[in-house]
Amino acid sequence: RPLPGSLGADLRATCVAEVAAALGAAGIGAEQCMRVAEHTVELFGSRAPEACRPLPPGVPPLVAGADLPTAAVGLCVREEWVTTLDDLVERRLMLLFAPDLSRATLTALAAEFVRLGLLPADRQHVEVDRCVARLHERYGKVVT
Repeated sequence: RPLPGSLGADLRATCVAEVAAALGAAGIGAEQCMRVAEHTVELFGSRAPEACRPLPPGVPPLVAGADLPTAAVGLCVREEWVTTLDDLVERRLMLLFAPDLSRATLTALAAEFVRLGLLPADRQHVEVDRCVARLHERYGKVVT
């Protein structure tokens, strides 16, 4: 049986096109739109358009250093009950497996947690440092 949210080839193509259009409307270039759309649909399935919803002015449409819409963080918070940076990185966005995961990406994710009210601004860098240390200790992943 297919998992909830999974898409057949025809629906997947439609979903990728919808996500790419939303990203294009947010000012993302065509090549990057397709890359981010493919990744977002792969990660969220039929919920991918929700991960690309418009954000308030001043909020970047993409997470720094990742092919990921910033709105995906809010989706994980609202629908997957994410409350920690570790959970977001390791289980929800699967960034643990990203070969180029950077401190800048973790900082951008933490900034979105601050904006969503999940993290006090004065704890942002502490949480990033803690996440970097955890990834190294648990998985041997070096994040620079």
